[in-house]
Amino acid sequence: MNTYLIGVELPTPIKKDLSLVCSGLQSVDWIPEENFFITLRYLGEINDSLFAEIKDRLSTINFLTLQLSLFGIEANITKGNHCSIWTNVNPSEKIIKLKHEIDKALVNLNQIPNEKSFQPHVMLGHSNQVSSQRLADYLAYHSFYQTEPFTINNFVLSTVHNTPNKTLFRTIEKYPKLLS
Repeated sequence: MNTYLIGVELPTPIKKDLSLVCSGLQSVDWIPEENFFITLRYLGEINDSLFAEIKDRLSTINFLTLQLSLFGIEANITKGNHCSIWTNVNPSEKIIKLKHEIDKALVNLNQIPNEKSFQPHVMLGHSNQVSSQRLADYLAYHSFYQTEPFTINNFVLSTVHNTPNKTLFRTIEKYPKLLS
């Protein structure tokens, strides 16, 4: 079974901008620039029949063009010193509505994780051995990070494949906006 995510692909200039903040912590496995995207919903591992149902349900979603921007750099360290680093999506009524429509379309699919508190974000990197002080310095240095606004006209269903050296993302299906 494959692992899947629903997200938004970022424009190339935004990806290039994000790549500039992916340095300064040597122990972090930074996400490659080509794999940056906004995660809207983590689906986990799903079988082929559930995958077909999800594709059908996502194709019914109507949404408006999104004007988005990214801000701040945050991190979370869990037990075992695993660290995740990400940037946030500025909350907007339209992205919240799109996220709600996705969640609503997937309701009653019991195999999909429930994510009531999940916030849209762009994952930047992971580490299992980051120094707390170096991480604090990095976060302070990038605390005012912000991108220029950008326009989004679709969302995607992607598969995630982890290799020993990196995580690979592949777009399976694009869902264009259906409202003007």
